[in-house]
Formats: sequence, structure tokens, C-alpha cells
Amino acid sequence: MMRRLSYLLLAALLLAGSCTKEGPAEWDGPVIELTLDSGDLQTRAGSDGTAVGIDSYNENLIGWVDFFFYPDGQTDQDATYHVRKEVSKLRSAVIRLEMTSDQVNTIIFPSVTNVRNATVFAVANWPDELVLDDTDLSGTSVPELEQKTITTEFANTTHRQASFPMSGTADLGLRGRAQVVAAAGTIPLQRYSCKLTVGLNVADQVVMGDEVWTPMLDGMEIYLVNGVNNVTLGGETTEPHYFSYRSNSLPFAYNDNGTTRFYFDKLGDFYTTFPTYMYPQHWEYGSVTSPRTEPYIKLVLPWARQANPDKGILSTQKQFYYKIVIPDDRREAYRCSFVRNNWYHVNVVVGILGADTDDAMLPIEHGWCFIYDWQDKNVAIKNATIGNARYLSVEQERYELNNVSDPVSLPFVSSHPVSIKNIRVTRPYYGMSNAGANVLGGTVKVAGDNDIYDKGRKYLEYNETQRRALKDDGQDWVRVSETGSAVIFDHPLNNDYLSPLFDCTPYRVTYTLVHSDQYYDDPPAFYHDQTVIQRPAIYMETTINTDYIDPAKNNYAHWGYVYVNGEQYTLAQANADLAQAKADAAAAGQTFNEAKWKRERAWRIVHYSSGGRDMVRLTVTVLPPDTEFVIGDPREDEEQVLGYPMTTDIQWVTDGAGNTLTHYYPTENSSRTIDMIAPEFRISTKHSGTEYDGTTLELARLRCASLQENGFPAGRWRLPTKAEIRFCALLSSHGHFEWQFGGNYWSANGAIYVNKDTGEVRDAPEREIALIRCVYDCWYWGDDQVDIETFTWADAKR
Repeated sequence: MMRRLSYLLLAALLLAGSCTKEGPAEWDGPVIELTLDSGDLQTRAGSDGTAVGIDSYNENLIGWVDFFFYPDGQTDQDATYHVRKEVSKLRSAVIRLEMTSDQVNTIIFPSVTNVRNATVFAVANWPDELVLDDTDLSGTSVPELEQKTITTEFANTTHRQASFPMSGTADLGLRGRAQVVAAAGTIPLQRYSCKLTVGLNVADQVVMGDEVWTPMLDGMEIYLVNGVNNVTLGGETTEPHYFSYRSNSLPFAYNDNGTTRFYFDKLGDFYTTFPTYMYPQHWEYGSVTSPRTEPYIKLVLPWARQANPDKGILSTQKQFYYKIVIPDDRREAYRCSFVRNNWYHVNVVVGILGADTDDAMLPIEHGWCFIYDWQDKNVAIKNATIGNARYLSVEQERYELNNVSDPVSLPFVSSHPVSIKNIRVTRPYYGMSNAGANVLGGTVKVAGDNDIYDKGRKYLEYNETQRRALKDDGQDWVRVSETGSAVIFDHPLNNDYLSPLFDCTPYRVTYTLVHSDQYYDDPPAFYHDQTVIQRPAIYMETTINTDYIDPAKNNYAHWGYVYVNGEQYTLAQANADLAQAKADAAAAGQTFNEAKWKRERAWRIVHYSSGGRDMVRLTVTVLPPDTEFVIGDPREDEEQVLGYPMTTDIQWVTDGAGNTLTHYYPTENSSRTIDMIAPEFRISTKHSGTEYDGTTLELARLRCASLQENGFPAGRWRLPTKAEIRFCALLSSHGHFEWQFGGNYWSANGAIYVNKDTGEVRDAPEREIALIRCVYDCWYWGDDQVDIETFTWADAKR
């Protein structure tokens, strides 16, 4: 350690005077002569892998170099000497580092043994400063340097790079002391990037029955998808950044003042692209997940169909899409990899029409590949056929279908025939039937540990017999298409809310797509688990009040996260206050009006009633044409000022941010809103229920205006319309979810009576008081929540 410190101290004294000195021509001190070899591999390849190269891609350019020296090959310690040299050579270059004798003998080759060696690590064209101060070389051991990372914009507008980062090492030995060249060596530089070119042999025409298609080469383009554009100085990255050349693809031709000029060369039977670049990566065929995402080449090729009037065929033009799979490298250490400093040239024969949508690319299996080491020009792999790769790729792992009843194609590409296994169809169930009951075409189940639903939640599951019974054609819901290129999802929704089999919660369909010859392997090597969420036109979801206590425990200490005008005035507290009020009146010899006392306070009471823990969220996107209901915004257009009826002053409490209710839009009480349902709304849970048989309509409005539950803030809740109560009662009567209303409840349009035993719903105009359930317009406010334990006013102007 002391020896290493002395090196650094000496370096600090000497570097300023000579480390970066260019030196006059008559320099008579020792030099270290280093030959940098970037290789001269040509930039293009034909069908046989050879062609004349050009320098305009700067692949061999050495612009500048950082040299790090490590005595005795101790690269795991800080370098003792560093210098950056400007070079600007199109190809290999000889660099002479002018030194003093003390530098050579004390800093570079300080060994006290008879063998005096050093290792030099050269980094060319690295865009970042590797050393900020040559007097402080801490952190310059090779392992530490190799952690540095760069990101390169490969998909630039010129299709060219200004330079390519490279690195290499060489071991040096000190020559005799009298030698002018104290040490010399060759450093083979390896680029960090990989190079890709593609050769295309496109058929002159494709005949399909009576149709004849010819390629429109001037519209052809090709580009790499899922390349990596970041790399460490060590040559790898554990957190790859993926990019695509889509925004700057390789067009086959361009128009130059009315003249078509071609970007690609024609070498033999192949049109060969100019190069594109990427950094090293490792992948699994078919993977769409980092860090093993599969790269591939996408080919977009328009074809023109010739007219054939005798057969009723019109001329047309259409764009087709192809996926070119990257061949698997036969070198065992480099399987499924792009290797730094390697050049990949893929030859492809296109003799068929591709897929007619971008999502369903047709895989090309006829072609071969050359792989060259970019530095030593040797062919590492030749004629590795594209078909040697086994792969299974899907565009998405999860699909969400909103009110889609028609069959849907979910594309995939595969090297082998595929099958579907492990089909599972479920949907949430909010009704009252117990586990094991057959309801709504499925079987009621309760989620356990590690299920797809929260533990303890009910859901419906549909086995294959039940699934087929719900379809007119008797087929299962998912199958492989006849072309073997897509999964067909086919389940028509029942959107008739009057039907006993009305679909009112989202279906969750999961299955495994697997190579057929691996169907019984556990696990198969090539498979994808996919999920389809199918939402009906009208559906419900629930949120549990997080302060829920199981009533089976007979513990009602928790009243839910429910606040009315800033407080939790519980029924227990209200009853205690009632008893005290009675006692005070009796002691004073006064008559006590208990009904009036309850009516004035019931609107503020938070009462845990009948064990209902769920806040139902109802989404109504489309209604049948003959429905009695309409979808709309039932709120007032103008702000309404609400205050206590006992005074003329607004007496809303102030929240923690100093706000009170200012901008409030209650439900409009008019003929316009009687049959109106909001597009998406939540119903407060039974934690927010009232007691003492309810309160007046005016006080009910105040309650909803100042209600907050489970983080859904105050100033946003309102009374439901009559239609919203009727609609919920109708769904409940068919067993879709538990009763939300039972008895006399206030709507903004007046009292409404719901008999949950018979399903009867009718107006109750004679009522002076009624119960309350408030609703929250999540279609307008969204689903964001505030702190559940802090009362917050969140009203706002429209």
C-alpha cells in the first residue's frame, strides 16, 4: 500500500509537466509506443458475406483514447498513470506517449523484481470524461471503470454514428534502459456495439389462386425492434434500455427531385441494407419482459394486386408485415445474444404475403445468417438458418376489452404449432349466495391464499361445461385460429340488465399458450400466460372500507373511515347525548321533544348498519335503446350555497388546510334528472348509514355535501337520483349484488321506498324523514383518494 501511495504522490508531481505533452519532433526521451488496431472489417455484406467497405460510417474511426496503466498487471487497483490523447484516425493508429525516465521507471514499471511488466487499458471514443483530475486517480481500477454507463442514440436521422466506443488491453514489458522505445505493444480495440445488416431476396410475384401480387419495393422499409442502447464500460448491462428504429427505419428508396434513388445495394439476388447498430444483449425467444426481451427485425412491404376482370378481381395495394427472427448463435457461450464487436448479416427470402396488420406479423423462416467478429474478420458463424430458433412471441400479456362482444383475434408468432391449456374463467360476485351454489351460470367460490382475487372475496368460476352452455355455438371461449397465428377470444356479452344472466361484473379469462409438443411438460420451455379482461356495458366493482370490523366478532368499536362535517358522531355517542338531554329536561321540569331532537341530529350520525363493508362502484357505458333510464350528469349547473337551516350563516367546519365548503353542485331536483343515471358513481357503504329512522330531505342534502368516506373527500358526494336508486334495486333483485337500499330512502327527487323482500320500488311522497345513502361521481372526480384519517374539503369549480 505504501508503495502504491508513493507512486501516486510522484505522479502528482510529474503529470503536469509531461503526461499530456505532445512534444517536439526532436524529443530525445523514452517513449511508449502503442499500436491501436480497430480492425478494418467492411461495412456491408452480400449473400456470400463480402463486399467493398466505406469509411463514411466511422466504424473504424479512433477519435480519442484514454490510456490507463497498471504496474505488474494489478488492474484491480487504481491506475498509476492516465492520459487522454486526441487521435482522429480513420483506421488503426500508432500512438507515441512521450515520457520521462522517472515516469517510465517509477510510475509505469516500478517493480523491484527482474521482470518489469505493466498492463495498459485503452478506452477509445468514450463520450464521457473518465478522469476529471489526473492528479487524483481514485476509482480507476478496471472493475470500477467497468461500472460506468453510457446511452447512445443509435436511431438518429443520418443512420450514422460520429464514432464508436471501443476498448482493449495489452501487456507491456520494459525494454533495456538504453532503448528509445521503452515499451511497445498492440492493443486490439473491440467496439461495444454490434452491427446488423439484412439482405432481402423478394419474389417477383406471389400467386394466390386467381390473384397475382407483385412487390412495391420503393415502399419497403425494415427496422430493428427491441434493441439495447445502453452499455457499461465492462460491455454488459443488467438494466437494458430498449429502443426501436421505427421512427427512423430503413426505407428501400427515396425520391430525389423526381428520381427514385435506392438506399439498399443489390448484390446478387439480395438487396442489402446499410448497417444499423445496437449494444450487447441477452434474450429469451418470445419474451416481452426486461431484461430478457427478444429483439427482432420488422419488415414492412407493400404489394400490389393485379386486376383480373374475368374473375371479378380489382386492382389494389396493401401493406404487409413480417417478423424476422434473430437466428440463434451456435456458439454455446453466446446463445440468444448480440455479442459486442460482432457483425450480424441476415439473409431473408420473401416469397409470400405477410400479415395484413402490424400486430400480427408473419414470421419468416426461410433465410440464413452470417456472424463475423468485427475485429479479426473471421467468420464466427455461417449459414445459421433462421429456422433453427424455437420461439413463441405474443404482442401483449394482457388485453382489456370494453363492451366487446364480437370475436377478437389476439396475435402471436410461433416457430411450432401451439395449443391452449389451463383456461380459467372467473368474475367477481357480489350477491348473497354461499360458496358452492350455482348462480348466473357459474359456481360461487371464495378466494383463498394466492388466488387471483383478494382472500375471502366471493367470485364465480365457469368450468368448460358451463362456459360452453353460455354460448349459442357450444364452443369454448378461446381457441387457436385456423391459420395458427392468433388466439380467437369469442364470448358475446349479455348486456340486458333485465335478464337473469345479465353480465354485470368484468370477466377475467386466463390461459396458457404453449408449443403443442410441450403440452404435457411441467413447465414447458416455451409458453405464455395471457389474461383477457372483458368488461360488459354495465358493470360493478367494489372497494372495502379499510376500517371494517367483522360483525361476527361482535365488535363495533370501529365505525369505518366515515366523517360528516368533520366528525365521527357515532350512534353510541348520540344515544349517550340523548339520555343526557332527557335527564337535563327532567331535572329542569321541561317537556322533552325526543322526535325533534333525533331529527335534528340524525343527519350527522355515523352508524355501522347491517355489516355492509363494500363501496359499490357502478359503471354504465351503454344502455339498451328501449330502457327507461338515461345516462347523464344529474348535478346542478350552478353552484349552490348550503348551510344549516337553523341559521342564515354557513357553518361548515374547517379542514386541516383551512378550507370550508365553497363550490358545491348537488343533484338537481327536476324532471330532467328523475330517470337519469350518472355514467360512473360510487355508493357509500353501510358504514355511512343513518339512524333514528332518518332525517329530513334538507338535512339529507347537508349530509351528502359534507360526507367523506375512506378517503373519498367531502364536497363531492351528493344524493342519488330516483333512477339511480331504482336501477340499483333492480340489479339487486336479480341477485347481482347485495341490497344497497331497503326501506325509505331520500333521493334528490323525493323519498323512494324499496322492498328488498319483494323487489318492489315506489315513490313515498308522504315521507317527512327517510334514510340516506350518498353517491360519488367518479366519472367526474376520478378515483384519487385523500388521507383516510384526515377530513378534507375537495370541492372545486366546474
